[in-house]
Amino acid sequence: MKEIFICSAERAVDVLKRKNRNLKFVTERSKERRRITAFTAALVGFLVVFGAVSGFILLKANDYSFSKILGSPEAETEAENEPEEVAPEMPELVGSVNILFVGTGSEGIEYGAVFHCDLEQVKITVCTFDPSFSVSVDGRSDTFSGHYAYGGMEQAARAAEQYLSVAVDRYIAVTKSGLSDLVKVLGGIPMTFDQALSYKGDDFSLTLKAGEQTVSGGSFYKYLMYPDSGRSRQLMNQGKAFCAFADALLTLDNILDGDSFFSSVINCTKSNISIEDYSKNERVLEYFIKSENRQPNEAVTDVSRIR
Repeated sequence: MKEIFICSAERAVDVLKRKNRNLKFVTERSKERRRITAFTAALVGFLVVFGAVSGFILLKANDYSFSKILGSPEAETEAENEPEEVAPEMPELVGSVNILFVGTGSEGIEYGAVFHCDLEQVKITVCTFDPSFSVSVDGRSDTFSGHYAYGGMEQAARAAEQYLSVAVDRYIAVTKSGLSDLVKVLGGIPMTFDQALSYKGDDFSLTLKAGEQTVSGGSFYKYLMYPDSGRSRQLMNQGKAFCAFADALLTLDNILDGDSFFSSVINCTKSNISIEDYSKNERVLEYFIKSENRQPNEAVTDVSRIR
C-alpha cells in the first residue's frame, strides 16, 4: 500500500512538471512589445506599398516604361533615334555697314552722322558732318537740307554718299519729338561729362551736371544742338553723344527682345530698315554685342576714318 502511494505521488509530480514546461507567462510589458512590433511592421509595409504605387504613377505620368528603365534594346534604339539638340552656330562677322542718321526740323536737316559698323573690327565709328555744306547730286548743287526738301531721305542719302564718298546702306531720320520718344524707349542715354554745362541761348537753355548721368530725350536733343565754342567742337560733341546712343541701343536685352523692341524703335523714326533686315541680322547683332573683341565706339569728323 505504501509503495502504491509513493508511485502515485511520483506520477503526479511528473505530470505537474510537464504542465509547467508548457505554461507561458504573459506580462503587460510583453504585450506592449508585441503591439509595437505589429505596428512597426504594418507601418513599414504601408510605406513600401505606398512608395511602389507612387513611383509607378510618376513613371507612367512621364511616359516611362519598365523596358526603358531596364534598358531594353527597344528603349536604347529609341534613345539613339532621338535627335540631339544642337546650339545654333554664331555667324561670322565680316564686312561693314553704313547707316545715315539725321535729325529733321522745320528748316530741313538739323544734324547728321554716319554710323560705320565694322563687323570684322567689332567697332562702331560715328562720323558727324555739317548739313549746311553744299554738295552736287546729278548736277544739282544744294545743301543737305535742300536735297532733303527736294527728294526726301533717298535724295539726302545720295547727297551723303557723294559728300562722304561712302556707300549708305540704310538711313534713319527722326524729328525732335521722334528723337525724344526714341530716347524714352531706351530708358534715357547714359552719358558722362567732365564738367558741368550751363547754357542759355535764344532758342533753348541746357543744364547738365558733371559726372555720370542718364540724359532724357529733351536734354539729348538740346546737347546735339548746343553750339559750344564753334562748329568743329559741336560736331565732336554730337559724335560722342551718338556713341553713347549706340551703346544704349545695342544691348543684349534689347536685341533678345526681338521684334517688339524693333517695332518700338522704328515707330519713332522714318527709315528704310525693314523687319526682314532686322530678323536676318538679329544673330549678327547678338554676336557683335557679346564678342570679346568688341572695341569702344569712336567719334570722328574725318571722313577718311570710315572709308
